Amino acid sequence: MIGRFGLDRLLAPVTGKEFLEEHWEHTPLHVSRQDSSYFAELFTAHDVDDLLYGGGHVFTNLAAVEGSAGTERVLRGVPADDRSHRDGRVSLARIRALQAQGGTVLLHSVHRNVPRVGALAREVESALQCPVNVNMYLTPAHAQGFSAHFDDHDVFVVQIGGRKRWRLYPTVRELPLRFETLTRDAEDHQEPSAEYELCAGDTLYLPRGTIHEAFTDSDQPSLHLTIGLEVFRWADVLARAVRDCARDHLPLRRALPPGWVNDPAGTRAASVVPELLRAVADRVEAEAAVRALGGGFVESLPELPDGSLVHGHDADDLRAETLLVRRADALCQVDTSDGTAVIRYPGNDLRGPASIGPALRFVASTGCAFRPGDLPGPLTAEAKLVLARRLTRDRLLRVVRDGAGTGQTDEIPDEGGD
Repeated sequence: MIGRFGLDRLLAPVTGKEFLEEHWEHTPLHVSRQDSSYFAELFTAHDVDDLLYGGGHVFTNLAAVEGSAGTERVLRGVPADDRSHRDGRVSLARIRALQAQGGTVLLHSVHRNVPRVGALAREVESALQCPVNVNMYLTPAHAQGFSAHFDDHDVFVVQIGGRKRWRLYPTVRELPLRFETLTRDAEDHQEPSAEYELCAGDTLYLPRGTIHEAFTDSDQPSLHLTIGLEVFRWADVLARAVRDCARDHLPLRRALPPGWVNDPAGTRAASVVPELLRAVADRVEAEAAVRALGGGFVESLPELPDGSLVHGHDADDLRAETLLVRRADALCQVDTSDGTAVIRYPGNDLRGPASIGPALRFVASTGCAFRPGDLPGPLTAEAKLVLARRLTRDRLLRVVRDGAGTGQTDEIPDEGGD
């Protein structure tokens, strides 16, 4: 049986607590395991064959880094000029030719094509509460992909096969904003601040802004996954707060005056902007802005497949004694305001009267199995059963032990009682 991969297994033997306290956003972490099979259940060379030879990737998802470090160019959509593959299939002959010239093959977003990697991405998304993207890099022997650069996102490097040497340089931009980049020519390098050799089974964490380059210095190719963490920043909270305030504050919704592009002084920005910032500070609901940002994140997550399309669901068969559990890969957010309650989860949400709020919070917070009757709050037994059926049908809950059905309505009653 394949075990689940999550943040704990990525970091082990380092604990999540140690990682967050000592390394997160601060310093790199190299976990050397001397266990080449550590990630064998996650991703292998056979998966590369399946993705490429099986046509699992179209032009837009595949790229190759061609040329030597410092002069490399990224060929996106390999091969854009191959008329024999207009249907989007990858030209394997072209890929082999690029590899023979030292090119690194890059597959974007493999978590969308390999379910095991998709499950890992969701585990990390739930643990660190940020969007995750997983790319695959296949570098030939004695070759280098990108020259020294930093990324605008934190990364975990998961070495699947072969070995690769990573060279780090002193940070020049701490915790860069999204879309900030840096490319440094070889002549511009400072002395390396650290160097690691990643062997199969190793993990490397790099905070965003860490200048790095990686290359193979052996006779074997290197295969690794890069898990990119698109964190939310406090700047994102402020942007959301300004947007929310603009709904109720007309001056924030007014247009910049004509001519502002070439005459910023004519906008009176020096006086207008501080005034608007004071208005935002007076009106901002900080927790509401954070909650809205979190809600948008959860709603953006796709539902992961669980076999229900083929095997169906057990919602119509639920009874009061049916044992249920929340899906382990379902990150949830519950919000109660204005007399309503909503639970957001990947792929869907459910809204209802405020009376279902306690039950929704219970579902979002518990990791243990429960029965519909265990749901807290003022709902009647029938209302609890209806709610459990709806959440099971929407795949937030799954049945642990089968039960017989009662065939009730899906409308959630707004009732008191127990």
